[in-house]
Amino acid sequence: MQPMRTLLSFGGRWSTVLGGVVVMAGSIMPWLDVPVLGITIPVSGVLSLGFVTLALGLLVSVLCYRGYRLRLLYVSISVGLLWFSAGQIERTKHDSRGAIMRVEREIAAIGHSLSQVGVPPVSVFNVNKPATDFVGVGLFVIPVGATAILVGCLLDLFSRRLSLKSLPLEFIGFLACRHCTSLLTGEMVNCPKCGKSISERKACRNCFQVLGAAHRYCFRCGAPIDPD
Repeated sequence: MQPMRTLLSFGGRWSTVLGGVVVMAGSIMPWLDVPVLGITIPVSGVLSLGFVTLALGLLVSVLCYRGYRLRLLYVSISVGLLWFSAGQIERTKHDSRGAIMRVEREIAAIGHSLSQVGVPPVSVFNVNKPATDFVGVGLFVIPVGATAILVGCLLDLFSRRLSLKSLPLEFIGFLACRHCTSLLTGEMVNCPKCGKSISERKACRNCFQVLGAAHRYCFRCGAPIDPD
């Protein structure tokens, strides 16, 4: 059981870290693709609100890499990023197409005047493209990173020995005893309040030797080990 929990903890941590990195990459990538004279010009997200998502992705990656298990903060940021990216996609499709149509009408009016003197009309923007084509790849990458952060938080949460009582505290980011919800530190084997085991390891109550989960007797002093 312990190797599985270790694997979940490792996977959860790095999924969160990499999720933040993906969010940062999506913030730098194009959020808008403008078709001009048959050429698509990408516009990076950092030229609009991408600097905000870039900062959030960096915050999650740095904090999680340094060992801060602030799961509530990470989940709040990831949900906010999912909501923001979905809204930004719709806003980009609507606003970019409207702006391009307005500019194209102005160009058409000028082209009509020029056509009176024999100058052929020029179309700068490809207005026949579907609205989805104006959305840059960055706005689709950010939700991938946000989802990875969510998955990482869940994996890290389930790597702990939990109960319904300790789940709220563990979700916020505190280490809590699954029996009495007392706050703990990472090096503890038994809860200082109720004395029950809080990890896959056990400690002999006679000589305080750290034991494995399957041990029923202390290999140091021979004392029987009370089950949880």
